[in-house]
Amino acid sequence: MTDTHTTDHINGMGVVKDQSIPIEYLRRARGLAFLTVAKMGFVLAGKAGTGLVVARRPDGGWTAPSAIATVGVNWGLLIGGEITDYVILLNTQKAVEAFSGRGQVTLGAELGAALGPVGRNAGGNLALGDGGVAPTYTYSHSKGLFVGVSLEGTVIAARADMNQKFYGQPVLASNLLNGVVPNPRAAQPLYDALETACAAQAPRNAITERVGNLSDSILS
Repeated sequence: MTDTHTTDHINGMGVVKDQSIPIEYLRRARGLAFLTVAKMGFVLAGKAGTGLVVARRPDGGWTAPSAIATVGVNWGLLIGGEITDYVILLNTQKAVEAFSGRGQVTLGAELGAALGPVGRNAGGNLALGDGGVAPTYTYSHSKGLFVGVSLEGTVIAARADMNQKFYGQPVLASNLLNGVVPNPRAAQPLYDALETACAAQAPRNAITERVGNLSDSILS
């Protein structure tokens, strides 16, 4: 379930220092979700996205990835198609648990979501403590730049069918994200990219591309 697109996306997380996710946020995140969303239509626009989510292990490593998806319909003028990559930082255990259920979670309504801060100076907000950090921070990513974006109202659900296909047997998202299921070898490029992204001296942009490749292998 490691997708090259996703890991490349991750590796690009710090190419432009003033438009990257602050490293302090990455290091303190309890989990990370990656989505690639395609919008198509004219007047009545539809959108569908797929991706994956991982959670932080007690030892600082990452759990086996779980497949996720989002769909939606909205009115608006959209000629042709549009593809956008998103990164969601899960800042609390509650946020991780919201992605661990069998149902779906709505950002904003059921799980607090805030525009993700970017740049080298944004990390200072962490001094506010846990009470000053939203359950999730949401970003869009394009051409090496990260922008805080609102995903309120976005409905995200676990893809049990894709998890079963990838792992070869039925598996609960909760067992993936709480570390019960061993990490698959296919996800190693993702873990390598995440480790690089969380290193102070290393660029953080390759994660998203590798996540994409992992997602492709999970969802294909």
